[in-house]
Amino acid sequence: MVIAMGAASKYWTLVKIDIAGGCKIEVIAEAKDFFASEFLKGTAQGDVSDNEIQRQLRDWMKFPPSNQLEKSVFAERCLLCFISHHIEQACRHLETQFGAAHGFTYHDLLPFVLSEDGRFNKFSSEDSTSSSYKSIAKIILESFDPEQSSLSTWTYRRVKHHSELNSFLLERGVYMVSDWAILNDTRSKQLERILSDFYQLTSFEIEQSCQLLESYHAVYRAARLQQRQGGGRRQCQPPTPEQLQQIAQFIETKTSPKMSSKMVTIRLQQLASRLRNYRILVRGGSPKSESLDSSKNSYAVNNFQDTQTLNNLDAQDEQAEFLTLYRQQLLLCLEDAIAQVTNSWIKQFQRQNPQKIQQFLTALQLFHCQGRTMGEIAAAVGLQAQYQVTRLLKLKSFRADVRHQLLSMLYGRILEAVQSYIPPEQLQKQDKQIEEALDEQINIMIQEAETEASMAKSHPASSIFSQKLCSHLDKMIL
Repeated sequence: MVIAMGAASKYWTLVKIDIAGGCKIEVIAEAKDFFASEFLKGTAQGDVSDNEIQRQLRDWMKFPPSNQLEKSVFAERCLLCFISHHIEQACRHLETQFGAAHGFTYHDLLPFVLSEDGRFNKFSSEDSTSSSYKSIAKIILESFDPEQSSLSTWTYRRVKHHSELNSFLLERGVYMVSDWAILNDTRSKQLERILSDFYQLTSFEIEQSCQLLESYHAVYRAARLQQRQGGGRRQCQPPTPEQLQQIAQFIETKTSPKMSSKMVTIRLQQLASRLRNYRILVRGGSPKSESLDSSKNSYAVNNFQDTQTLNNLDAQDEQAEFLTLYRQQLLLCLEDAIAQVTNSWIKQFQRQNPQKIQQFLTALQLFHCQGRTMGEIAAAVGLQAQYQVTRLLKLKSFRADVRHQLLSMLYGRILEAVQSYIPPEQLQKQDKQIEEALDEQINIMIQEAETEASMAKSHPASSIFSQKLCSHLDKMIL
């Protein structure tokens, strides 16, 4: 990339935090004069790339000419100015990625990484040695190797891995590791313990998840090890289509059921989501839950968009109309399923032990709608111990009943709705696919509720399952 005058100004302007917590740009006159005299002479200014400039500045910083020692100081100042701009850009990028969903702006991030002190403008050889303090920018610069990456790339990478910044992001439910890296470095025994102790899954569910992870390791991790042995150090990328197919085949040899590459991807991401939430929680953060009531980032709508049924709709308006209908039916069916299952459980209590009806409804409301702990609920409903509340609620069985009822109701309504868009002969061919797609969406919703229920309580539950359950309980006389 050939450098232009506007881009070159990053080498002599410093980004600082102003009194109001925003950013201000300060021109460093000595750095500007030095840079202009070395790189912006005559017609040569259009022939120098950023990489060449950074390599030359770093060489002068480390090995200045014997009769020009001040070059080391000036070169360092130019590079630190450049880094300050890319620290700000990295914070802006993190805000774009996660800020809206997790409640922060790039201004909240700047104090962790944009920390130049007031002595930056002192251009003397004593400036860099008189104090043990090192700004983040200087730490980035000292670890920079122009043979390995560009300075902008290295700055972004170091900002993303800054410990204090990551602690702040964790508190807001952002864990800066990809799904594929999480799965890659999770051991099967560790997964088994997390799913058993933390999520309290059944032995069958745990076995399935472990087989999925082992299949992923057999294909993806093996490829990563070969890549590293060959000198590659890239971050974990999404599995290739070939790798997904190999994982599906590996699973088939273990469990016999066939899985599509799409299904493998969905199940791997579901597993990674559970592991991510666990890691956030044990590191002191708060996992983020998304509401289906929000039209933005609705997982149920976004994931269903990939099905063949939707791809067969010709017009974009038809797709939008179908997705709106699908979302409405999902919410309506969830409300109806919760109502039917709750009433079914009440009837069962009526036959077995009518005194438990009020305890059951009150406990449900306290747990899902007020975020109370099992111990607090026990005292509120007149039980002696937490385990008695667990036995009373049977949350896993309750969710399973809702899931079963929801799938049955939603499947029927979606099939009826799709007939307006897809010819009967095509619909017959895709009948099974529609059922699988709906099953996956409901699994994601129920998994969110499971994750939420397994965490320490300090606030009301926010999953769509809990929202609709609380709405139904509010309509009942407790």
